[in-house]
Amino acid sequence: GDKFIIKCPADDVDEGSYLAAEAREKFLKTLWQQQKKFKDVDPFDALKWHAVVRGRVALKVQWVYDVLPSMQKEYSPPIRFLPVDPKDIGVHRGELMPMWAFHKYDLEYRQAKQRWPDLELDKKYRPEDIVCVTDFWYMDEKSGSIWHSVLAEDLFVIEPKRSKYPCIPIIERVCDPVPLADEEMKGASILESLRPNIRNRNVAASMLMTALGREFWRSSHIVNDNNEPIPDPDTSMGAVNKYPAGTKFIGPPGPAVDIGLLEKFWAVMEANAEQATFSK
Repeated sequence: GDKFIIKCPADDVDEGSYLAAEAREKFLKTLWQQQKKFKDVDPFDALKWHAVVRGRVALKVQWVYDVLPSMQKEYSPPIRFLPVDPKDIGVHRGELMPMWAFHKYDLEYRQAKQRWPDLELDKKYRPEDIVCVTDFWYMDEKSGSIWHSVLAEDLFVIEPKRSKYPCIPIIERVCDPVPLADEEMKGASILESLRPNIRNRNVAASMLMTALGREFWRSSHIVNDNNEPIPDPDTSMGAVNKYPAGTKFIGPPGPAVDIGLLEKFWAVMEANAEQATFSK
């Protein structure tokens, strides 16, 4: 749907459990509403966009209280929901649960230095150059603890260390799940059905523009009464051209372009697009 709904069921049937569930629900609603104050896009709007365009959504849930400036810890929410582009993450699921996940993104070198002052890359990097950052999380197979590390290019800016997270904080969900091995087909976008139609529309648009160029300024040849070519006329402003009796204008060879048929083909493509996207 287009509305974000949070429900917290009570874990028992007594009054205290209902009050606790209601308090958790209010906290989560307020926490979510606060998220859009810190980003240029509402997280829920970003998730909806990715659901339509990518066919899947991805979210990073992070505890940021420890890194907030001291004056902001009282006013800023301690948990951040960061919607990320699903094409920038990877999640490996084991037999029981996700075992590791990563989020890869780009930062300017100056931004990376601000975040990790000890970062020292090759001297060829300028402040505005782009640095590839990989945020990596994995689960220890024996203990089940969650480990975390961050790389900038091929250097650790955060060495692998055990975190306090109970599970990997990168969440990915497909919008139209299918039990296929092909990763691209597991969550196809609603726009996927437009792919062949777009190719046909591009061909039709190319044909239409070519036809318009030919039919709008149709070339013609001027010949005299003996079918001998006459020099091209002067088409400048105010020019006067005199031709002998019997002068004829001959059109280009070949049949005229059937613009009407092309327009009908274009209409079929438009109808296919409407059906594919449920716009009616």
